[in-house]
Formats: sequence, structure tokens, C-alpha cells
Amino acid sequence: MTNPISDKRYRFSSVVYATGGNAKVIRNWLDRKQVMLEANEEREGQKWRQFSVWDAFRLAVIRRLVEFCVPVELASLIVGGLLVPHMLLLMYKNTPPRALVAALSLTTLFVWREEDGWKHKIYNGAGDPPEVPDAVIYVSIGSIAERVVEALEEIGDDD
Repeated sequence: MTNPISDKRYRFSSVVYATGGNAKVIRNWLDRKQVMLEANEEREGQKWRQFSVWDAFRLAVIRRLVEFCVPVELASLIVGGLLVPHMLLLMYKNTPPRALVAALSLTTLFVWREEDGWKHKIYNGAGDPPEVPDAVIYVSIGSIAERVVEALEEIGDDD
């Protein structure tokens, strides 16, 4: 068996549903290479993109950040960095998507803008919360992971 988080594939319409996003907007991000995902890397010629749970989760968080005026490319970089500590989940066989939800359940992302640009901090629930300005974008990463996985489970297999 392969890793269900990174290897199971879903159609574009399923991923759009799971992210709660707009199909045209997400397609534009992908076509303009503002967001890089496994679905783009593995695409050959004119074949349809196939998305992993990992891709869907990344798009969902990016969408939420963009709703609060974070530039798409920056949101993509922030989300990429956020997930680096969880890459081990992709290396094990049979890791269920619920493991991603559990690993991210206490994770919060704080994003804000200062004069010299956008800043962000990640809090994983351990220790004291980071010091952040009094006005920030607060993103419950665990809640987003839960919604994405639930939506994809509801859809079932796209194969």
C-alpha cells in the first residue's frame, strides 16, 4: 500500500469542494504557477491534474490567507514552510489522512503586516504562545485540516 496522504489522488472539482474555494481562482493560481503542488509537478502534457490530500490541505490554507489579502505567492511559501516538520508523515506507508489532522490539531498560524512586509509565526501548542502584534490573522491549521479531510472522505474515491 502507498501513503494515502501523498499518493491517493482526487480530481480538481473534489479538491475545490474540499478547500471551499472558487474553481476559477484556484485554476488561475495553478496555471500562473503562483502555487506549486505535486499536482503540477506530476502533470504531463495536457493530462488532468490529480491532487493529493496534501495538495488539498495546502490549497485550503493558502485560500484562507489570500482571503485576508496575503499575496498568493507569499501564502504558498508560508504554507510550504509550515508543513516541513510534518513531511515525515509522507514517508510512512499507510499513514491515514487523519494522522495529518492529528499532527496539526493544535497548530496555529499567525500572520501580520509590518512596514517592511508580511511576517508570520507558527505555534504548535507546546510551551508559551509566540509574541505577536495585537492585530493578526489567526489561522487554525488543525481546523482547516479537519475540514479538508472530512470533505474528501465525504466525496470518497475519485479513482
